[in-house]
Amino acid sequence: MKDRIKLIMDNEHLTPSAFADKLQLGRAVISHILNGRNNPSLDVVSRILSKMDYIDSDWLLTGNGKMYKTDNREKSHLTTTTIPVN
Repeated sequence: MKDRIKLIMDNEHLTPSAFADKLQLGRAVISHILNGRNNPSLDVVSRILSKMDYIDSDWLLTGNGKMYKTDNREKSHLTTTTIPVN
């Protein structure tokens, strides 16, 4: 799951600090996940899915399917955050 979280951050153009802030988590929590020290907790997964409701839960949990719930990602993305999509 660490690699999928990193992929979300890359696709959303978020640094680990910005990602932690978006999820309202301590920056160390994300750092420990990315460094392999800790696995993501249920709280981390829940926050990703609630704050980024366009992320497909099956993909995040298992890697199956597509990262985004719909093909119309740009529209969904713009309604949930102000970060521009390239």
